[in-house]
Amino acid sequence: MLVTGDAPLPGVVAAQATIKQLDRVGHEASVKAVVLQVNSPGGDVNAAQAIRAAILRIRKAHKPVIVSMGTLGASGAYWLSTAADRIYAHPTTLTADIGVFALFPNYAGLLKKLGIHYSGIATTRNANAMSPFSPLGKNVQKALQAMVDNTYADFVNLVANARHIPTNKVEHDAQGRAWSGLDAYHLGLVNALGGMPQAIQEAAKLAKLSKGKYQVQYLPPPTPSNTIPQWLNMWSLARLRDVILGENPALHGVIPMEQIRLLIHEAHPYALMAYLPVK
Repeated sequence: MLVTGDAPLPGVVAAQATIKQLDRVGHEASVKAVVLQVNSPGGDVNAAQAIRAAILRIRKAHKPVIVSMGTLGASGAYWLSTAADRIYAHPTTLTADIGVFALFPNYAGLLKKLGIHYSGIATTRNANAMSPFSPLGKNVQKALQAMVDNTYADFVNLVANARHIPTNKVEHDAQGRAWSGLDAYHLGLVNALGGMPQAIQEAAKLAKLSKGKYQVQYLPPPTPSNTIPQWLNMWSLARLRDVILGENPALHGVIPMEQIRLLIHEAHPYALMAYLPVK
């Protein structure tokens, strides 16, 4: 999952750590091309856009960038992949899923179960409109819907421009639907079917490197810095949920709770997400 900042959480792509690595290889003279392996259901829109900008900086340095998708290259992960020169996907890759939603944690129902009541005094009617302790008002819902619609339109236009596909066709194929790599290829959403070997060959070709005259260096995943408070917040959130709902340990793995926890953790106080929930 794509997250903002440099969060040391398991199963996430921390945008800042990833950007540092991309900028580093972008500035290294010995690096002639970059193959970015993408395996993500997406996540925070701001994280996706920030990584996308880093990919464009590499291309601006006249270094081709090829994306090689694994099992997943959906939503926000597809958002950032559109910055590459070429996108490769396996026939069974789940990709595209061009859609956006706003995530807003709300504890009103939880507080009601606990018998805790919330009250407050505000200068204007909308001063506490984004409070997670009271239900969302209609005005706030309309404002969030407008933000979602605007971001979704940006996503569609971004794909249309990057993939050279008419906007109305992208809109027809988008609507938050995930496609297999094979379908995405026929729709023009990816360039070719294949894995890392094919992506590496294409990168060398675009960089005009002769066979046997270059070496491939595999970099480890970006390592975020250690931020203990975020771990504590995640642990506290997990324990609170388990206590309130009385989760049975036997049910672990049945519900993708880790993904739900990560989504809630990212919403401070709300987040625009391009994310494909998977189990």
